[in-house]
Amino acid sequence: MEDSEYIIDLEGVASEEDVQDRIAEALPLPDYYGGNLDALYDVLTEMGDGWHIHFVNIDEDIDEELEPYIEETIQVFEDAAGVVEDMTVDYEDVEYGDYPDID
Repeated sequence: MEDSEYIIDLEGVASEEDVQDRIAEALPLPDYYGGNLDALYDVLTEMGDGWHIHFVNIDEDIDEELEPYIEETIQVFEDAAGVVEDMTVDYEDVEYGDYPDID
């Protein structure tokens, strides 16, 4: 499996749908992707081998009410990376939440 780099830019997201749209734009997800966190986990664990995912602009003008959903979304990526052999997730510009340190 060839490694692939993906950038998910969350600058300016205003809703859960916006977050899902950014994910769908950044990743080569199948047509049947359901656009929710359960479906995201399923797709990541099925297809994510060799994926290196970079979240950027997580703290840029994001509504405080959306922060918990973004934290849940990133946790889904972290959980998937924990079971997918060669999948990594990292973050830039993080100022809130309990995210792992960026290397």
